[in-house]
Amino acid sequence: RENRIRLILMEAISHIMKKLSLRYWYQRMLQADPWFVAGIALLIVLAAIRLWHITQPAEVVFDEVYFPLDAQKYLAGQGFFDIHPPLAKWLFAAAEWLFGYHIAAPYDQVGVTAQTLLCPVINPCIYTFSWRVVPFIANVGLLTILWLLVARITKSWQAALIALVVLGFDGLLFIYSRLGLMDGVMYFFALAAFYVFVVAL
Repeated sequence: RENRIRLILMEAISHIMKKLSLRYWYQRMLQADPWFVAGIALLIVLAAIRLWHITQPAEVVFDEVYFPLDAQKYLAGQGFFDIHPPLAKWLFAAAEWLFGYHIAAPYDQVGVTAQTLLCPVINPCIYTFSWRVVPFIANVGLLTILWLLVARITKSWQAALIALVVLGFDGLLFIYSRLGLMDGVMYFFALAAFYVFVVAL
């Protein structure tokens, strides 16, 4: 049984890696499937829309009072009681380590301006970006997986494009892609797990 599970996981990983390879996408583009090309173009547009001015508003919004600060506590080695599974905050912490953070900043209230409390003078939005980039990446990944999943189930790139339009312009997911919240990260891993399950069938 363990060997079968290992085999299924390896097949799923191999399939996903194939889908992520540039050679795979280049070959797909050469086939000139108009619905496939439209899907690629729409993914690029949706990603650009989500990334545009992602640092705005340059202040703490809603539950950003919790998650970015918890991630910074992990980086600082501070002990605290975390009521959530830590994976999303670890990803936040990695981004904050990469782009900058300020553990001492008193921003534990909604509306505190990140420009004055969290960001260096030369780049007043870098810290807001550091905790919003992970949800952005997760959201783009979510849209990509949905597109591939629908195409695999329906055998139709046209159906996949329709699903991408419906989900890509959903207001709630759009907001989750631009704020330092964990919901979008959870949605990404949930759909990714389902995609692996479908591939393994």
